[in-house]
Amino acid sequence: MASVQQWRFRPSSTRTANLALALPVRFSIPNADRWSVEHQHSRPVVTDPKRPIRSIIRPILSGYQQPDAGQCPAEPAGGGRVDMEMTVSSRGMVRDVSVRDATNVELRGAAVKAVEGWRFRPGRINGEPGNFHFAVTINCRGAATPPDRSAPPDAPVTQPSMESKVEPEYAQEARVAKVSGQVTIHLIVDATGRPANFVINDLLGWGLDFQAMQALLQWRFRPGLRGGKPVSTTARVEISFRLLQ
Repeated sequence: MASVQQWRFRPSSTRTANLALALPVRFSIPNADRWSVEHQHSRPVVTDPKRPIRSIIRPILSGYQQPDAGQCPAEPAGGGRVDMEMTVSSRGMVRDVSVRDATNVELRGAAVKAVEGWRFRPGRINGEPGNFHFAVTINCRGAATPPDRSAPPDAPVTQPSMESKVEPEYAQEARVAKVSGQVTIHLIVDATGRPANFVINDLLGWGLDFQAMQALLQWRFRPGLRGGKPVSTTARVEISFRLLQ
């Protein structure tokens, strides 16, 4: 929103007219471990071409599942990308996932499996829940092959602890509207101490949920331990947004 407010246009040739425009804006989820997501475009699925579209509210990502890091090839020949299309249903579920292009079969399978687990706050067309078509690109960068960190499955597990965090930016639209509140995120901290899958059950809105996700993906933890070895564990974090008076 803050970026769009700085855009400038050549005025309409009709001197007294104001024009309403609907333009797609790309966004990206930064690399939490080896993977990053680029949103290419989204558009409403039109079922009745004779019915005009007067208003659109696009779906908002509320549950993110990261692809299996083990499927991203290790260095020096690592990395790759998967170009995908999907439908986000009127209930916020992902369906009809298709792959336009992929570096290899392993990346393709890992990306599809992850995307099928994403969840959205449903979009609306003319005020009613509707289906939306999405195109995304998922990139991965290679890393050194991790050591074997297996441990006895019945060993007790310690909880992860915070090592470093990045404070989220305050979304400009929320600042203008004087919106504050708290975003609660349920996540998995993987064996390297990085956030992986996460879910936001109650969205705060006004761009604050996305800012919380952007910040969370840059946090680092001391991973949980099972039998003295790092393992993936579940966690819950709360990110507060408060305006200074």
